[in-house]
Amino acid sequence: MEVFRCAVDSARALGSRQDEAVHLNYLAWAYNTCVYDHHNALATAAEALTVARELGDQLQMGWALGYGATALHRTGRVGESITWLRDAAELRDLGHRPSPPPLSTPLHPSPLVFLTRITTLTLQSRAAAAALGAGLLLASSDVKIVTSPRRP
Repeated sequence: MEVFRCAVDSARALGSRQDEAVHLNYLAWAYNTCVYDHHNALATAAEALTVARELGDQLQMGWALGYGATALHRTGRVGESITWLRDAAELRDLGHRPSPPPLSTPLHPSPLVFLTRITTLTLQSRAAAAALGAGLLLASSDVKIVTSPRRP
């Protein structure tokens, strides 16, 4: 965790908002994945989202929304989690960044962001459906929950 926190501090010391957004997202990921501190993961993802929005960096917005959604889901806030994922799904230009890296350009958005959003939304929709005793129907452009009677 210390490495990720130091990276954020370094980006801030250098005055690089772009690197700050990237490293805040890494820190949010580490909170979620390495130490299971989902409250700090959510706070850090929200901070990364704020910086990414200021920069207009949709790639980092996508990552921040995904990490925040994961933290919300893991703290039992499934409805809010789905809202964050829907916000991520509405991002159209995942390759738009002030200085796009070679593997993520406007013509070739990051496939990892896209796959992360879809996978997380699918898992959370299934969890919500299971909690409601409902069946899940995945449409090509949408996730819909179709309720069905419980079987004894």
